[in-house]
Amino acid sequence: MSYLVSLLALKVLQSWISEPWLIVIGLISSISGMVVFSVANTTALIFTGYVLSLLYIVPTPVLKSKMSKMVNPSEQGALFSVLGSFENLLVLASFSIFNNLYPATLHFMKGFSFLFGAVILLFPLGIIG
Repeated sequence: MSYLVSLLALKVLQSWISEPWLIVIGLISSISGMVVFSVANTTALIFTGYVLSLLYIVPTPVLKSKMSKMVNPSEQGALFSVLGSFENLLVLASFSIFNNLYPATLHFMKGFSFLFGAVILLFPLGIIG
């Protein structure tokens, strides 16, 4: 559901908002959802977090589009293969980080891993914004 909403929002917003601002909106959406998830203790807050993070997928296609425009058409395959490799390596790294972080922080804050993820997203937000 969130993929469809994000892609529809991207299609609509793309004509009015520049690409860097779309990335910022997507990152803010993701960060706000994670912050709400970190403190959520009711079902209503969980749903609020999902609504806030509906645009979390927007930065990925926008960034890939911008990167594909920066290289020659003959180099796009290499670009996306390297990008896919890095994405998969980061997924593996995040599994090991968050699977160790969650039990280590469970005694003082159950949602700390969500806050940690939100803090990590502040770095690309600072670079782009």
